[in-house]
Amino acid sequence: MKGAVRIDEILPGDLEALVRFIDREAPAPPEARALGLRSVEHYHWFLFENPAQPASVPRGWVARNPEGEDPALRGFATTRPATTVRARNEVSQ
Repeated sequence: MKGAVRIDEILPGDLEALVRFIDREAPAPPEARALGLRSVEHYHWFLFENPAQPASVPRGWVARNPEGEDPALRGFATTRPATTVRARNEVSQ
């Protein structure tokens, strides 16, 4: 890997690369895949539609490789309030 890593706020367009990164670093067990817990849709809800996520708090950050280098992401960090999991459970019940 060459060049400096760029840190950007995570955007919806990053989710496919994020799912690939997570699958590469920590493959999901079959049960998680069956429940859709490693899908772009799951992460989109979790990061961008979740009612417990305050609008004033960034969703997270991605560490990007230089333009055109594969894989696109080297890492990520999300910000999640403690109420996120509870909100997900309430919405899905």
